[in-house]
Amino acid sequence: MDARIAAEGTSFRWRAIATLLLGTFVAVMEGTVVNVALPAIQREFGIGYATAQVLATAFLAATTVTMLMAPWTIRRFGLRRAYGVAVGCLLLASLMAALVGHLHFSILVVCRILQGAAAGLIQPIAMVGLLPLFPPNAHGRAMAVYGLGIVLAPAIGPVVGGLLVDSLGWSGVFLVAVPPSAAAWYGCRRYLYEGRGEEASVRLPDLPSLALISFALVAVLTSVPTFGSESALPLLLAGLVAGVCFVLRQRRLADPLLNPRLFSAPGVGAGLGVALVYGAGLYGSTYLIPLFAQHQLNASAFAAGLLLLPGGAALAAILPLGGTLADRIEVRKVVVAGLLCFAGGSGALALSGSSTALIWVATWVVLGRIGLGLLIPSLNGGVMRLADPDDLNAVTAAMNFSRQLGGALGIVLLAAWLEFSSARYDIAWGFTLGFAMVAGLFVLGAIPACRIRRVDAPV
Repeated sequence: MDARIAAEGTSFRWRAIATLLLGTFVAVMEGTVVNVALPAIQREFGIGYATAQVLATAFLAATTVTMLMAPWTIRRFGLRRAYGVAVGCLLLASLMAALVGHLHFSILVVCRILQGAAAGLIQPIAMVGLLPLFPPNAHGRAMAVYGLGIVLAPAIGPVVGGLLVDSLGWSGVFLVAVPPSAAAWYGCRRYLYEGRGEEASVRLPDLPSLALISFALVAVLTSVPTFGSESALPLLLAGLVAGVCFVLRQRRLADPLLNPRLFSAPGVGAGLGVALVYGAGLYGSTYLIPLFAQHQLNASAFAAGLLLLPGGAALAAILPLGGTLADRIEVRKVVVAGLLCFAGGSGALALSGSSTALIWVATWVVLGRIGLGLLIPSLNGGVMRLADPDDLNAVTAAMNFSRQLGGALGIVLLAAWLEFSSARYDIAWGFTLGFAMVAGLFVLGAIPACRIRRVDAPV
């Protein structure tokens, strides 16, 4: 790759970076953009919060599983082919959701699962592909670029998605992914390095492990929204048992999908715990904010999405600073500062109500996104530098797995709480406590963050 950059110039490198960033952007955006359309989808199919959230959690569950296959996929097929196929699948699944999703809610769920499966491969492949494009002492800045795709997507996507929902109906929200997916697929063919992989010499991932983690996720995410029914508790217990069996099996495998040794590595395990927390907060808050705006502030889908845009702008401004700080000072200080900043924004949202002006809601969103701008590059870059070079692919998959698992659990718990509070209490109380729970979770996240050991800045 270095030879090709030298031959074709620095602009070639930035085209490759843009290609990877576009794929990351659309993969993350599809996980959150549907939130602005949920009220319209609820009305269309006559469903409640607990059922509608399946569109979010099905995506994240599929993402979580396929992320574990990313290291094998890269080794087996190489970066270019793996990335191109994943982006192409996401493009096709988005078109299917827009064109035939209205026929039945189950069809829409299947499309979301396909989208999530593709997105789960795109994100870690893009992270691995970005690192060789930057020198070793600039990996914090590389993670800032990667973080730009992760957190600008939930800001920009809902704005465009909300506009399409208001003008074309809820199915229009899935068309947002089509142009960037097509551009990423084209860029993959033109600018990404080949990385052919080891072809048939790489063994298939452990299929029993995939079955165990898939069942565990489906069981837990299905049982939580229906907790109180006769089948919920047995299903939850079965899911937890499957999860324990998955962990035990990983400890016995020579080439595990998720290496348990990473969780005991100095600093890396703590970083994975923080990734779980910030995934729950990022996806949970992005789920709550559009619903809060539409149900409590009587905002349109476009206005609800627009609330996230100033936060995205603030995030874009602060991410380079977060990346620079990650390369220069102690990682845990930057991570804790980001966690507490996000907790402050969520706490302020918890104190907001139906009489709160939209400008104040947008301000609290900005505060939280500033926290993410500090957190994401420092956490990702710091953990990558702590990891053994031979474990880079495995750590990448584990970081993304933790973030997506946290996001799925965060959304399903918040949706279950909203369903419960709307039936038993006032929905306003549901939003208040929901934002408060997110704030409290980020405060608790500072505990493992303090265990991320010092990483000396490069000279």
